[in-house]
Amino acid sequence: DYGQVAVIVVNWNGKRFLDDCLTALGKQTYPNFEVTLVDNGSTDGSMDFVRDRFPWVRLIGLPENKGFSAANNRAIRQALSEGAQYVALLNNDTKADERWLEHMVRIMEPEKSVGICASKMLRMDAPHILDSAGHAFKWGRIFERGHGEKDARQYDDRLDIVGACAGACLYRKEMLQ
Repeated sequence: DYGQVAVIVVNWNGKRFLDDCLTALGKQTYPNFEVTLVDNGSTDGSMDFVRDRFPWVRLIGLPENKGFSAANNRAIRQALSEGAQYVALLNNDTKADERWLEHMVRIMEPEKSVGICASKMLRMDAPHILDSAGHAFKWGRIFERGHGEKDARQYDDRLDIVGACAGACLYRKEMLQ
């Protein structure tokens, strides 16, 4: 157990995704984490659904859609003020592998100079196709490494990224501060 992880999920009228997303988070093998769902003024019953079905999820309800970044920043500030060592961001339309947090924390913990860990993100409709394997820098621009490629584990266990898609990543507290 390496430290508290705050997992943040931003939602706006995404109730249809939340059962899969939060059920998968509830099955994580890493024991020391808390999930916060930041709702951007949804009108589809998302808040009531989460309150009833997932009482272990912390809710932050915003009165209107403040956007992805503002919603994440609100929860990140709170998590850091409460002592989180890591902050994980996860899109609401994802299903995290049960060892998602465990793998990321285990990779980052001994590498104190690493501030960001990217997840290998596979397409939901075609799970053999990569959506992102972290951000890389090439030809003067940043791009999603592996986007659209068949997953042949070619990007597993690599430490050469410059950033991570905020749809599924882990940040070290010191990097965020």
